Amino acid sequence: MAKGSGRKVPPRPGGASLYFRGVPTSADKTQWRDLHHEVVTSGLCTGCSACVVVCPFHVLGYDHNDGTGHNGAYRPFHLEEGAEDHCTHGDRGCDICTRACPRFREWEPEIDRMLFGRTRSIEEVIGVHQSIVLARAADPRVLAVGQDGGVVSALLIWGLENGEIDGVATSKLSDERPWDAEPTIVTDVPGVLATAGSRYTYSANPLALIEGASRGLSSMALVGMSCMASVTGALESRRVAKWRRKIEWTFGLLCSKSFT
Repeated sequence: MAKGSGRKVPPRPGGASLYFRGVPTSADKTQWRDLHHEVVTSGLCTGCSACVVVCPFHVLGYDHNDGTGHNGAYRPFHLEEGAEDHCTHGDRGCDICTRACPRFREWEPEIDRMLFGRTRSIEEVIGVHQSIVLARAADPRVLAVGQDGGVVSALLIWGLENGEIDGVATSKLSDERPWDAEPTIVTDVPGVLATAGSRYTYSANPLALIEGASRGLSSMALVGMSCMASVTGALESRRVAKWRRKIEWTFGLLCSKSFT
């Protein structure tokens, strides 16, 4: 879990902070055209939706596997008329979509340097970490619905009850497509319990941040696969402060397998 704060803090040694620029990033002076060719249509895109969330002009859409887009299922696409890789705002200097993308250019070493002051070594296969803990929830309500011991659900409940967070960007089973998952915001214990456990279809959980912001939430937890959890670091290392400061906690979950 990564924790963030909206408070103004001095820069970390060797890196940047939420409000203080460290070093130029690989996303500076780029735009949608670069993101479209280098990530969206190249096979690097994980469908995390960060570019859609941060777009200040609301010209990026997202294909939830419903055929609305032009770049395939679970991919962003441009809403303006004209070429699919063209953005009039990008031509005028807007680069926020590329700065938010956790798969654009040198994203991983930039996040490592911002968080830890260094890049990971070849021996650190799972990344730089402080400790490894084996734990499970103590609340029987959580154990009844959690996937792997309910640790994330237990921490979310504690955070909501103690005022550390005011909402959770997560996923739920779709009301219209009960086999499918979709992004959602929950703000109370029943909501956390109702959305606990694994999903077996993809859900771009960062999209729920848009709903949370519209509801006035400012200290949200983001729960998602590792590609989605990388969004928080990309937002901070590339100084997308408006959205970074809305995320207080970040939980990255295992993907590709479900363990019971």
